Amino acid sequence: MPNITDAKTLKIIAKTLNRWFIENKENWFFRENRTPYKVWISEVALQQTRIQAALSPLKRFFLNFPDINSLADASEDKVLNSFRGLGYYNRARNLRKGAIYIKEKLKGRFPETSKELKQVPSIGDYTAAAISSICFNENIAVLDGNVKRILSRLLFIEDFIETRIFLEKCAKFQAGLFYLAAVHPGDLNEAFMELGQKICLPKNMKCEICPLFSFCKAAQKNKARELPLKGKKKNLKDVNWHIFIIVDKENKVLLQKYESFYFLKNQWAFPSSLFFLPEQNVLNSCRNIACGVMQKNILIENNIIKHSITNHKIKIYPFVTKNETVLCHENSMRVHSSEIENYLASSAMLKTWKIAQKHLTPSEKH
Repeated sequence: MPNITDAKTLKIIAKTLNRWFIENKENWFFRENRTPYKVWISEVALQQTRIQAALSPLKRFFLNFPDINSLADASEDKVLNSFRGLGYYNRARNLRKGAIYIKEKLKGRFPETSKELKQVPSIGDYTAAAISSICFNENIAVLDGNVKRILSRLLFIEDFIETRIFLEKCAKFQAGLFYLAAVHPGDLNEAFMELGQKICLPKNMKCEICPLFSFCKAAQKNKARELPLKGKKKNLKDVNWHIFIIVDKENKVLLQKYESFYFLKNQWAFPSSLFFLPEQNVLNSCRNIACGVMQKNILIENNIIKHSITNHKIKIYPFVTKNETVLCHENSMRVHSSEIENYLASSAMLKTWKIAQKHLTPSEKH
């Protein structure tokens, strides 16, 4: 097996992987007419969401915000709503902050180097390297989950993926590879990312058709499945989430702004209560609304929804209450049922609303 860190082999690896990418890359819509803005938004979204699942919501986001100015000028609520289906909403807020920064501080022009890009809110090491290498030909490597997995196997790194020594070994290899590669650095970065998405998968890896098989130390040892090494998973918090759909006689549904609630901060959502297990500690999104409805125990939907938010394992229990005369409190409003989805950004709330609609009459849905 060749020494994969010598100059000749590094050049061959770069050339081999780049040729594979040219022959196999997907023509995703966000790769057409590339701009720094397109790369920025798509890379942030795809860090958390599978490409196939992200395509439709990403198209919606670009349709609503085709350029940096439209995103900078939009309200936070509109940005959050457009970002639904693309991961954590803090990222959507940070995208908006970054757009405002670029518009106001940089006159709408993206910096061209990774170092300068990292001064923009929401742009970290990975995203800066992706933008600068793809759009501005900067010779810099990205290091995301896909690339870490590939390098752990390619180099047979038996250190935990979270450790400094693991990252140093990756960085040393990438520095040599990118320095010697006679290919566009953006293409080489995307080749690694696509290899991780299609071939060097977390479990069902396809070593037999991998273009780097003959260079991969783990594959040669038949130990690719054992890498990368990861530390123990964090204990997940068990949470029961009671969500209340309160519909009045005018087919309007009560929503409230979760200004300081445990989940979904600054988002519009249905009144709800959280039960943290096993202690059964309770947290209400609005004491006057949620507790009052729960005590009446009106029409409980039996379909329990399983949901997950970082470090939490959640079961959602939808409650549907009709013709309630619950007054709006501060940071709450009633919205006609036909317009509910225009306000909900959270996938948990959208799932609950879908279930709740089964218990509404045709007139109540429209």
